[in-house]
Amino acid sequence: MVTEVLKMEELRLKLDDRCLPALLSKGMNRMVLAIKPFLLRPASFTSQPEGLKPKLVEAQKQYKWYQRALDNPSEPICFCIASEPNDKLAKMAAAFLMQNHLKKSGPRANPVWHDLLGGFQNRWAESHETSPTFIVLANVLPTSTNVKLEKLRDILEVRADIPRIVVTSGADPFSFFHQQLKYPLNGCLYLKSSLVRGDLEV
Repeated sequence: MVTEVLKMEELRLKLDDRCLPALLSKGMNRMVLAIKPFLLRPASFTSQPEGLKPKLVEAQKQYKWYQRALDNPSEPICFCIASEPNDKLAKMAAAFLMQNHLKKSGPRANPVWHDLLGGFQNRWAESHETSPTFIVLANVLPTSTNVKLEKLRDILEVRADIPRIVVTSGADPFSFFHQQLKYPLNGCLYLKSSLVRGDLEV
């Protein structure tokens, strides 16, 4: 148990300057550039979506899910990262996974960052002209419009053959997926700014 705690403290989320041009060219939100590196500190939470029993999701379990995503960058998982009081920390954790995929998947890697917008166009659910090998889906909240939530669910369904990372805020990841999306999760991460230590300048 002690070994696992120390391992959690050792995982520092920081983007490699050499990867930034590629990440930005793939659509990574530029807001990520202003986020300072931090040590991964998942927050345990108890989720109770309507109609389901309370579910305790411990920090250690979340860490293991995240580590598995790092170790298997092309595994077609559905992973949700939520942070409070906004989605800033979640964006950095998603960008770190995107960078990891870019580094480990070789020349065939084609990660994409997609900020969901209002309207009815849904490029990544409808077009197969460009085939992403990994996708981050951001700019969506539990209070988002039904149109935006349906767009998100469509992409999760159509792109089920690649890793799909959803960034959100305003609810724990489990509640967001089971209450708003009615969609299964393979793993999640919940971050709270008050619990993140080691937020240091490089």
